[in-house]
Amino acid sequence: MPAITIVIAILLILVGGISYLASGNPQPTALIPAYLGVVLLILGALAFKPGLRKHMMHAVVVLSLLGFLAAGQRLATVLGKTAGNDFSLGVFGTGGMTVLCLILVILCVKSFIAARKARTKLAA
Repeated sequence: MPAITIVIAILLILVGGISYLASGNPQPTALIPAYLGVVLLILGALAFKPGLRKHMMHAVVVLSLLGFLAAGQRLATVLGKTAGNDFSLGVFGTGGMTVLCLILVILCVKSFIAARKARTKLAA
């Protein structure tokens, strides 16, 4: 999971960077996916240490869930205002962050369930 976290973090950094650089009037809020990506990148790198893995991956899933909820709410607001007819860089940035964070949450939860089952089998 640490490697997957790093890949998704890099994708979030790219989404934020593209949203920021491609807009004619760059706003710092376009970099929000990149900010989250940098934090996830650091946590993913720290998760390669065996003693820190569990704690870092729990922090990753919490931040990813918060990122999904925040970006998803913003995406719903933006799509509601435009009635889904206008695709802009804002939709790209928030949509990309929503999808990437959701994927990471799902993969982390699946990993946690698999780890729990593996521990249960070892204990039995």
